[in-house]
Amino acid sequence: VYNSVMPIGTKVQKPREAHQSMLAKLLAKENITVRFGNYQTAFFEPKTRVLGMPMWNSESKQVSDLLVGHEVGHALYTPHDGIEKFQKRFPNIPFDICNVIEDVRIERMIQSTYPGLIHSFREGYRSFVAKDLFKIDGVDLSKLSVADRINLHAKIGHLVDVPLSAEEHMIYASAFSAKTFDDVLDICQRLYDLVEKSQQSQGEDESPQPNESGNRQEKSGQSSASSQKQRSASSDKSESKSEESGSGKSESKS
Repeated sequence: VYNSVMPIGTKVQKPREAHQSMLAKLLAKENITVRFGNYQTAFFEPKTRVLGMPMWNSESKQVSDLLVGHEVGHALYTPHDGIEKFQKRFPNIPFDICNVIEDVRIERMIQSTYPGLIHSFREGYRSFVAKDLFKIDGVDLSKLSVADRINLHAKIGHLVDVPLSAEEHMIYASAFSAKTFDDVLDICQRLYDLVEKSQQSQGEDESPQPNESGNRQEKSGQSSASSQKQRSASSDKSESKSEESGSGKSESKS
């Protein structure tokens, strides 16, 4: 008899969960812990080596492979003390800035390491757009923040025309070619400076202006939409990143 009696309380993984768990371990080249739960998005904790997968990921193989591939990218390339390094160098800068840049780097690297994931990433993000997981349906993308637009361009730029200035394109190109986490930190400074510059410019545009009667009236401001890592597939990667960030997780901004 080859069957063994399992201890009471042993949780048996469903076939799809078992497949995703094995795939994540093989791609990560280590025995990481893979958990499935009612998470808003996928995430990876660099220190505890825990990869979390949301239950909704089973809608398609491309989506599940995208989420696994993205988080394994963090497992392979994001240093376990990356958040501490960022916070030490930039104590007053939101971690979302780093998350955007690091996502660009690790997604490029994981697809370079495993070319078979390229199709999964493209089709997985296509599914995200079709289901409006990035919450951009009917949104004027030019009104979004610089960080949000770079994040969208990196993930779904092959599906949606995301407006970027020449300077923003240069930051994206630098993130895409970044090799180390130290490179990421350098680019974070450039992105933060650009965000500050954009906000200052927007503040000037929204300052009170005199009308024809000599009275002063204030222009209504446009509020920038939040990103998604992940997440995303990311908004939800900030959660990491709120679960994928401040507490040691890297999330998919979707």
